[in-house]
Amino acid sequence: MLQSLLSRGNTGVPWEIGFPEVAIVATIGIAGYLLILAIYQLYFSPISKIPGPWYAALSSVWLYQRYIRGGTIFVMDELHERYGPYVRVAPNIVSVADLHSVTKIHSVKDVFIKGSVYGAMSSNLDVLIVETDPTAFKIRRKMLGSTFNQLSMNLLEPIIRGHVDACLRGIREEIKANGFCNFCELAKLLGLDTAGHIAFGAHFPPLRKEKFNNILRDTTFMLSLTLLRGLPLFGSIETLLSKIPHFAASPFFSCECRLTEFSTKAFDNVQSEIPGCKNGGLVRPLFAKISEDMNDESAKNRLTIKQARDEAFIMLLAGSDTVGLALVFLVWALLKHEDVHRKLDEELKALGNVEIEDSILQPLPYLKSFIQEGLRMYAPLQVPLPRVVPQGGRQLGDYFFPGGVEAMPATYTIMRDPEIFPNPQS
Repeated sequence: MLQSLLSRGNTGVPWEIGFPEVAIVATIGIAGYLLILAIYQLYFSPISKIPGPWYAALSSVWLYQRYIRGGTIFVMDELHERYGPYVRVAPNIVSVADLHSVTKIHSVKDVFIKGSVYGAMSSNLDVLIVETDPTAFKIRRKMLGSTFNQLSMNLLEPIIRGHVDACLRGIREEIKANGFCNFCELAKLLGLDTAGHIAFGAHFPPLRKEKFNNILRDTTFMLSLTLLRGLPLFGSIETLLSKIPHFAASPFFSCECRLTEFSTKAFDNVQSEIPGCKNGGLVRPLFAKISEDMNDESAKNRLTIKQARDEAFIMLLAGSDTVGLALVFLVWALLKHEDVHRKLDEELKALGNVEIEDSILQPLPYLKSFIQEGLRMYAPLQVPLPRVVPQGGRQLGDYFFPGGVEAMPATYTIMRDPEIFPNPQS
């Protein structure tokens, strides 16, 4: 085809370039560009010397796909076992399983800002955990963090204890009725009710299981949807699919609307709680001050209604999912290891017939070790999340990371490093 075009040019006949010719030239151009890009990424990129699977140097699609499917931490662990503490997992992302380097990555003095995964989430959620601006992060953290200092936690202890007692009653009732109980569901329900009470006050209604299951489903959908929105072209696909009537995936795409409605009702509970706090109530809901500042033009730092709703969503999700899963794995580990169960039981019985309080439990060494070890082994949130190397680059281990490269701490692998934790799987 090209030879025909060239011969026509030599005879003085005007070129007539149609769609086939344009398609051929475009295909050759794109193929050439991709080939040059692949050669650059494989052999000439500043991080090409860092080991890793060859396909990771060419595209990050496999990594996003693994994020969506789940099991990312196990795949990363296998890669580190094969390639060492530094593994290139995408054209611009390196997974780091060296404790000294991870300490540098999370340093508060030399800040590595949050990376691309956070950016994908922040396109839809304007919340503290995905804030990439260090200054804005400090301001938002100050607004939300006062509830979780030690003094506030002491005031919250009766509230937490009340919800724990309600959970224990639910366990007994289920076992009496069925001979067993779904502790995973009850633990998540405990976390959600407790987080709702702390954030929105005593008027936050305890959730029946049917309603809880719907909320849990929607929060799971929302997390998946947030990650998917970080993929190229997904926004257009979402818009198209969400307009199809009676589409099977409609509940998936409409989860955001239902969660927004739920968080709006939660703010109504805050408004009814504020007068009681002013009249001598000891425990002030986390979102009470936020709600007041939203309507106070003189307030130094204020959240918009969307920001407040997003923070409410994250608070409820963290309360139900992360806290619930941590409880489930701790109880499972306790029942699995009879010797640990026995030692912990002996330590608690040694307290005698006293009212259990946090101040009494804090000094117990074996209980503290059990909780720390359980969270090391079964932390509920170990998804690797990248940080951006500052301008000028940084030396991490034996490799120099140019500015803009994303370093991703492999927490799961580090927590199972035998040089740090002897017999890490036991």
